[in-house]
Amino acid sequence: MKEKIVKTNEIELFTQSFGKSNNPAILLIAGATVSMLYWDTEFCQKLANKGFL
Repeated sequence: MKEKIVKTNEIELFTQSFGKSNNPAILLIAGATVSMLYWDTEFCQKLANKGFL
């Protein structure tokens, strides 16, 4: 798992990526009141094991 903070103007987004960097990416978006903790690490790892980033 790789973690990164992306900054644009005054906005900061914390990101995590799983899997190999040359795999196709999936962007998981939850509602406005949900943190990234909504996406369970085990679920994300399963996506990575299926060949996604």
